[in-house]
Amino acid sequence: MKYVYPAIFRKSIDVEDCYCVDFPDLDGVFTQGYGLYEAIYMAEDVLAFSLADYEDDGKTIPKPTPIKQIKAAPDEYSTDAFVTLIKVDTEAFRLLDAEWSLL
Repeated sequence: MKYVYPAIFRKSIDVEDCYCVDFPDLDGVFTQGYGLYEAIYMAEDVLAFSLADYEDDGKTIPKPTPIKQIKAAPDEYSTDAFVTLIKVDTEAFRLLDAEWSLL
């Protein structure tokens, strides 16, 4: 299945060029990356893994909140915050995961 979810990116105060990422619609789904490219890559990975897990366990997948309804603001650990959409394909994720398990 293909999904698109909003993610909040917050730039760390303490660690140079580190972005913390969380998905407001999915409890406990978060990651981080050093530099924006890595943070986006890690966000795609954790989102695909989490949604594939939801599918495998037969859990109801929460509906994504429209991006315009998500407010992002820095917190006590960040200097900047923004919202963007992250797109994943759980079928492609499973194929890639299967390839890695063969190595």
